[in-house]
Amino acid sequence: MPLEDRDYMRGKHPPACTCVECERRRRGSWSPPLSSQGEQYSNGQSWTTVLFISLVLLLLGGGFTLFALRSDRTSETLSAPTMPHITSITPVPTIELKATPTAAPKSQQRGSAVWVVDLEGQVHASVNMEREKAGIKVLASDQKLSEIARKHSADMAVNDYRAHENQSGQSPSARATTAGYKCRKDYGTYYTDGIAENIFQAWLYSSTTYLNGIPVGKDYMSISELPRQIVDGWMNSPGHRQNILEPNYDRQGIGVSVSSDEKVYVTQNFC
Repeated sequence: MPLEDRDYMRGKHPPACTCVECERRRRGSWSPPLSSQGEQYSNGQSWTTVLFISLVLLLLGGGFTLFALRSDRTSETLSAPTMPHITSITPVPTIELKATPTAAPKSQQRGSAVWVVDLEGQVHASVNMEREKAGIKVLASDQKLSEIARKHSADMAVNDYRAHENQSGQSPSARATTAGYKCRKDYGTYYTDGIAENIFQAWLYSSTTYLNGIPVGKDYMSISELPRQIVDGWMNSPGHRQNILEPNYDRQGIGVSVSSDEKVYVTQNFC
């Protein structure tokens, strides 16, 4: 046995080798060289065993990789921040379409001839409503009486007064006689010649707005408000109410006239 082998058996280290293989062994990074023909390694392991172990490690590593990818995807899905669902509602501005106000035809304007005739008709209807409520026969509209009433209303509007007698001192019956209108009522024990009369003065507006003492606007009354105001005024006066509810009267004439300062003069004649 060579001297070097005897020393090794006695526990002595073999002489240090300076080759690359021995250096790798000393550093722990040595791996058996694999022959290209699948020959045995120098440590006695077969190529088949190494291949099997490598395949097992590869499968284990692949399985771990797949599991890791699956876990990563799951983790990504679970850990992804969930944004709150916010519905932003922007109010759409409401556009209100309004018809452009158009001026009423002159024939229908406040105070016009057509407007006056309309007001007269509504006053006539309102008076008959009061008679119906009282159980009294309604009054017929008398065109001749209406002409007498309109003339007196126009006279009051032009001359700015309010009275049953005109500027010439004529009474209602005298004015009727002048117009050739006769009215005789028989009450059994007595009779009357002539007509009865109610008058009323209103305004086209109910109030005026002032700014620093200067009028800047008026609250005009509608064509339906005026008749009610007129008839209510008469019904709240005992003498006028008596004329409206007189059972022996069967006709009436309504005459309206509007002054330049927007006063409304109304005359009601009965027969």
